[in-house]
Formats: sequence, C-alpha cells, structure tokens
Amino acid sequence: MKIVLGTVFGLIASFATNYIVLLLFMRMDASADLNDPEALAEFIKGFTTFDYMVPLAAHLFGVLAGLLTARAICKTSALPLVIVMTFHMAATVLNLFAIPHPVWFAIVDIVGPMLIFIPFIKTQKQP
Repeated sequence: MKIVLGTVFGLIASFATNYIVLLLFMRMDASADLNDPEALAEFIKGFTTFDYMVPLAAHLFGVLAGLLTARAICKTSALPLVIVMTFHMAATVLNLFAIPHPVWFAIVDIVGPMLIFIPFIKTQKQP
C-alpha cells in the first residue's frame, strides 16, 4: 500500500510543484494564445536566458518534490521513485518536442533531474 501511496502522492507533488513555480514566476503575455502552437512558438522566440531559468527551476523543483514525497512515504521500495521519475521524464521529452527550446536547455532539462534522481536510489532502506 505504501508503494501505491508513495507513487500517487509523489506524482501529485511533482506536477503540482512544477505548476505552482510556473504560475508564480513565469512571465506571461496576456494577449498570447498559448493553446495555438504558432502563437506559443512566437511567444517563446522572445525569451531571454533568464526566461528559460523559470521552467528549468520548475522542472528541477518538481522532480525533487516528487521524489522527496515518494521517499518519505515509501522508504523500502524504489518503485515509486522510478515511476515518478519516468512520468516526469516522459513529460519533459514531450515538452521538448512540442515547444522549441535551445539545445542547452534540453540537455540541462534531461541531465538535471537524472542527477537529482541518483541519490534517491542510493538511499533506499532494506526491508
């Protein structure tokens, strides 16, 4: 049961943290229709390096929150951690394909969460 709870609450924490960071700190143009791919691509063309730091921080804090939550609930299994990380990385890859990003952002957005993930796998308690 702890595996299921760790997974569910880890996913909720991961995506909620990601959403909240973006909601609070992302510079948004009220006139841009972000549901239109062309308008979204045009909006992102005006991004500075700092503008990319907010979604990058959202992704890193999101995965950290999800992994911390999953580990706090289930200390004996790595399965919740793997599932949270898999969902997070799948969303990251879909995001990278759907929205144009600079190469450096794509690299950091994939490598960063993996570097966060490694210590969590190594801290698993034995049952």
